[in-house]
Amino acid sequence: MKSYKWYTILFIISVIHPILGQIPLPTLPNLQSIVAYEATNGIFTHTFGVADPKLYQRLETSLSTTNDFGGVPGAENYDIFFSDATGQLDPVGSYITIECRYLGTSGGGGCNITHLELAFDNGFKISSQILSSFYGTGANFLPATVSNAVDCNPNTSTTMGNNSATPNTVFLRLTFDFSSIIEETLLTACSGSGFEYKVNSQVFNESNPAGTAYATTSNGCNRLEIVEIVFEPTINIDLNYSGCVGDNYKVNVGGIVFDEKNPKGIINIPSLITCDTIYSVNLKFDVPPAKSKEITTCDENFMLSIGGQIFNLQNPEGTVKVPGSDICDTIYNIKISFVKSISKFSNYDGCAGDRYSINIAGNLFDESNPKGEVTILGNQGCDTIYYVSLIYKGITTVKIHDDKCLHENYSLKIGDVIFNADNPIGIMMITPEKGCDTIYDVRLIFQDCELECLPHAPNIISSYSNYNNTFVIKYREFCELSNANLLIYDRWGNLIHNGTNPIWDGTFNGTVCETGVYAYIFNYMIFGKQKYLSGNITVIK
Repeated sequence: MKSYKWYTILFIISVIHPILGQIPLPTLPNLQSIVAYEATNGIFTHTFGVADPKLYQRLETSLSTTNDFGGVPGAENYDIFFSDATGQLDPVGSYITIECRYLGTSGGGGCNITHLELAFDNGFKISSQILSSFYGTGANFLPATVSNAVDCNPNTSTTMGNNSATPNTVFLRLTFDFSSIIEETLLTACSGSGFEYKVNSQVFNESNPAGTAYATTSNGCNRLEIVEIVFEPTINIDLNYSGCVGDNYKVNVGGIVFDEKNPKGIINIPSLITCDTIYSVNLKFDVPPAKSKEITTCDENFMLSIGGQIFNLQNPEGTVKVPGSDICDTIYNIKISFVKSISKFSNYDGCAGDRYSINIAGNLFDESNPKGEVTILGNQGCDTIYYVSLIYKGITTVKIHDDKCLHENYSLKIGDVIFNADNPIGIMMITPEKGCDTIYDVRLIFQDCELECLPHAPNIISSYSNYNNTFVIKYREFCELSNANLLIYDRWGNLIHNGTNPIWDGTFNGTVCETGVYAYIFNYMIFGKQKYLSGNITVIK
């Protein structure tokens, strides 16, 4: 039912063509109804909504008793339905078939159809100009009248004959083809190109890329065109480079040179065939890495060679550039310190009374003498100076004063001692294998936790106010509730909220609930026991 247009336009990439076929009539945009015109002592219209079940079934042998519409009362019965080109039922067909059962053998024949039109919700109408197939028979069949059904003139009618020879097998038939008046145009253009496609006075562009255009024709049949334009984005290409300062790298994009002095930019390269190409250039030139070598030595003959340069007592410091094979060159900053002595540090972190000591060249350092310096003369090199620092920590005191709601089964083990409801208070010292002694000061307070942890809830909220508009079940912070579940029911027993959070915002499926009384059930676990809280909540404006 559709024809295709090919376009050659500066900004168009291509024209999209799906698999050739005809558009199913039930899917036409904004189609509202099908109207059949039939002549029996006057011209009568029979209108069927696009979703009317009659259009999706073929009556066949039952046509005589359950016809979709009638002509001569009791003698001329009609069936109308979506079909294929041969008149066979097709619920998603691209054709409309009208069948008629008429047994009169003399006088005017049956199936007197004058017109068939498709009506849209904006009042626009189109009429078929082609019959894909038809069937007429009998002495009163007038073949010259067949074209009257598609001449877009509701005042001329067909005379298709009679069914006396085949009363319940093959019926008089007209199958209407709309391919010449329904057209589908599919295009592809570039975003930002300003491309427009016009159908009469209707314009399709990037802000209005798809829709249906309705055109009035001089013969009254009219036509419509379904348009869709796909606007493709421009082509984006990133040109990235990582190099070193001074490597002389450069790139030419659209006549513009990017290098160390001009490392970044965006260039739009127009195209006469495809969409424009936007190049994003980002060149990165790293400063050569620098490494520092600081050496301390007592040997006056010490020598270091880097990059072919010698550093020694006469040339103790300087900068050397060493070329890299696949990375930037490396700059070395060299500094050699020639000294007469070497410093060493002896540090200790222990506990008071642990009897730790150290002897350096006959000098004893312990808890009574924790800090000092000792110089040991070297035989062939530098003297060695020892810097001693010993730290002895005192006893650590830890207070465990827990005034939270402690359950009667709660217990705390420190060392070999268990603190619980029978032994809530005590002081004890723990001596670890490593580290200093620790004194624990324990004081536990036990309460009736189940009573302290009873949740409570409001009984009224205002769903239309900025204040007090949320139903919240509250409980003390130290209470550890688990497996919580809040259920809200309306007054008819319908479940309108089911959540694991103890909060309800007064809505159902995103809509604010009406004023009234609602029931709630809050299930939860505490101290290994299943509990629940229930009641009513009133919602007001």
